[in-house]
Amino acid sequence: MKGIIRQGLIMLLMLALTPFFSQAGDGAYLLKKGTKEIGMGSGFAASFSSNRTVNMIPLDLRYGVVVTDPLGSSFLKGNVELLGEATGDYVFHNQRKYGVGVSGLIRYNLLWKDCFKPFIEAGIGVYHTNLKMEDFPNDFNFLSQGGIGVNWFVSPSIAIQLDYRIQHLSNAGIYDDNSGLNLQKGGLGIAYFF
Repeated sequence: MKGIIRQGLIMLLMLALTPFFSQAGDGAYLLKKGTKEIGMGSGFAASFSSNRTVNMIPLDLRYGVVVTDPLGSSFLKGNVELLGEATGDYVFHNQRKYGVGVSGLIRYNLLWKDCFKPFIEAGIGVYHTNLKMEDFPNDFNFLSQGGIGVNWFVSPSIAIQLDYRIQHLSNAGIYDDNSGLNLQKGGLGIAYFF
């Protein structure tokens, strides 16, 4: 598992160097207040520090709106985006097991040079699953998550998105059994900004 994390960090570092070789104008890719985003993505999610190994393929659909003008200066210059996300997860090696959920996310887009715009995000939502395991018997859960990622613009309105999140599923003590499920999730997607 450490190897996967290390490879992901190396890939993000390589992508971080991309703006230095790009000749695009900085203003062409600026995310402005009122900009809307529609996106979709998939990837791989794997459990960690949980009482059972769970591997999933997610499908995420997102809609977002940039709600602030640029904040801060220099390296931390960025803006705030609010997103809604619908998720469907297919569980590997376990036929008829799935998860579906909806979440609200807040994202801080770093407005770096050219076509490379990293972000930090966090969110919470609700999640239904038919995955039954020890100390995790219920169908209704809350999903809390946080992560990092990047919008790599291939045109002024289309971006390839890479992200990495840590997620926690739990019923928040509503039921007696509440061990929860921890996941790390890597994703690749595409987004259209307008």
